[in-house]
Order: sequence, then structure tokens, then C-alpha cells
Amino acid sequence: MATGFRPDQLADLVVTTLRKYDRRTWVDLSLTLTQYFGIGNVFLDPRQNESGGVQLDWKVQLNHSGAASNTGLFAKQEINVQDVMATAVVPWSFQQTHFAYDEREEAFNSGIERIISEIAVRRHDALDSLAELMEANFWGKPANDTDQAEKLKPRGITWYINPSATKGFNGINPTGWSTTDVAGINPTANTTWRNYTNTYKVISRTDLVRSLREAMYKTQFKNPNQFPDGGNENGRVRCGMATTYAVCQILEELAEQQNDNLGPEMDKFYGMVRFRKNPIVAVPYLDDNAGAATDYKADPVIGVNFDVFKAIWKTGLYLNWGRPKDAPYQDMVKHVHCNNSMQYKCKNRRRNFYLYKV
Repeated sequence: MATGFRPDQLADLVVTTLRKYDRRTWVDLSLTLTQYFGIGNVFLDPRQNESGGVQLDWKVQLNHSGAASNTGLFAKQEINVQDVMATAVVPWSFQQTHFAYDEREEAFNSGIERIISEIAVRRHDALDSLAELMEANFWGKPANDTDQAEKLKPRGITWYINPSATKGFNGINPTGWSTTDVAGINPTANTTWRNYTNTYKVISRTDLVRSLREAMYKTQFKNPNQFPDGGNENGRVRCGMATTYAVCQILEELAEQQNDNLGPEMDKFYGMVRFRKNPIVAVPYLDDNAGAATDYKADPVIGVNFDVFKAIWKTGLYLNWGRPKDAPYQDMVKHVHCNNSMQYKCKNRRRNFYLYKV
């Protein structure tokens, strides 16, 4: 005979079993993409970065005073003091997901194992929805800076790393934005606050591979003076390149046909193409969106340095699951909410690049 539970007991049971479920008890066919790069590699990264304050900000030195000069005996010195620092600022963004249950449901009268299973399915469903949202947030950006719904979106990859048909550091402003700044800094006036850009026509050694080689060379900035570099915290470059399957497929074939000249730079390792030991990954989200909008262009290769591009969470608001709450006008229904507050920040845009096919 099944044993029922009091509402207060059930609320405690929900809280204590939210993290205890077995994925092998059902098959999830609800998601459209085969892989979710953003939530899998950044959002669920065990090395969480947290920050306080009413907004997310960081310091950037955009230029130097030019104080150094060649001199001679008894020469007069002219002191040149300038303001060389700027503050980059982005607002926090907020996400939520939720599920609900009715205390009269048959599942809640059939034993503790059934309760855990039912709650696990509904929580998993809520997280599936969050995964879809965060993947679009990671690769995307607010479409403009005027619509309130767009302003609520995080500043993702294509807000900081912009395409341009001109070779060089010409990734300036995100498309659709009327403002002339990125994170409060004007990249038109400050040429060091830009990402590297280029195009290619053919996926070959003499075109795309050559462009990749130059892009990686141009974006590896090294300061000769020791300072607390906010752009290389791990002491090594962690660069990943995101592209479409069409590009990855041909690069894999090139790696298989490697010769003495190409071999040291590009190789195939456990199904992943690497260029100078940095992975080139086919991203399903880009497969579905590349070429459909100016944000993604055709067959892009987006180089992201994960020492400078990070997801930052508002302190205390990382996937914060609350206790079940009474639903208004539904005395037997409980709502369970998960709230999250985060933002992406790119501390050094010029360590990233955007290539695309023309």
C-alpha cells in the first residue's frame, strides 16, 4: 500500500533529491543540436569565476605615454604624463528556468523512488531548456541596443569578436548596434580594442591554412614588461577555433594527407583537428546559423582565446535552485525556480580572430 507525504515533507524531499538522479532511466530526444559547446565547455566549467558589484568591469591599458626617448649629455627632459587607462563595463544578465508539480499527482503517492524519478525528469527538462538558451547566448549577442528584450541578452562571442572583409585588426563594432563602443570603449578611436579579421576562398593549404597561420601569429601578443596580466592568467595560450562541419571535414582530409611541411602544424587527434596544438571544433550551432546572418557569415573560423574570454557569474547566483513555492490560486501546486546571473567578458579583444569564406 502506497504511503503519502505531507506538503512540508515533499518540499524537503524535492530539495534533497534535485541533484540525485540517474540519466540512464530515460532517453532524452528533445534537444535539436548534437552538442552544446557553450554550456558544456564554459557554463559548466568547474573553474567558476565570480564577481560582485552592480555591473561587471575591468581595467584596460589602451596606449602608453611615449615617455621614452633617445637623449644626450645635459639634455633637458620633458615630462609626459597621460591618462592611459580605461574601464570596460558590461551589465549583468539574468536567466531563469523552472518546473512545477501537483501534490495530488499519482507519482507522489507511489513511493520515494517514483517521486525522485518524476522530479528528475522535470528538472532535466528545465535544464534542457536552459541549455538551448545558453548556447544561443554564448555564440550570439543582443541584436541591437534599443529593444529592451534584446538588452537582456548576454554579450556573447559575436559581440566581442566581429567579422570584417578587410584583413587586419578590423573587428570593430557588433552589427545592429547604434552605439560606437564595445563594453564602454570605442574601438574606432582605440585601435588596440579590436579583434583580428580576414577572409578565405578555399579550404586549402595555400588559403585557409595560410590565413589561420597568420591569424594565430598576429593575435599572440606578448608584453616585454612583467605586470599582472589579466589576459594570460594561466601562463599559457588556451585557444580554440570554432567552425562548421563542412570546414572541419576538409581539414581532417588535409590532415590525413599531411606531408613534411604541413605535418608540424596540423594533425588529427582522436577525431579532432588541431592546428599548432589548438583544437578546431565543428559546432552544431554554427552549422545551423552560419551564413544565415551577418553575425556568423559563411563557414566561419572563430578563434577564441579562453584566457581572455570568460563567463563570469554574479556572486551567489550560479544556477541557484530555490525551494518549492506555492503557486498563486493553486493551493496544491508547487513551483521550483532556478535563477542565474552571469555575463561574458573579453579582456583583450585583439587576442581573438574571425575568418570567414567569401
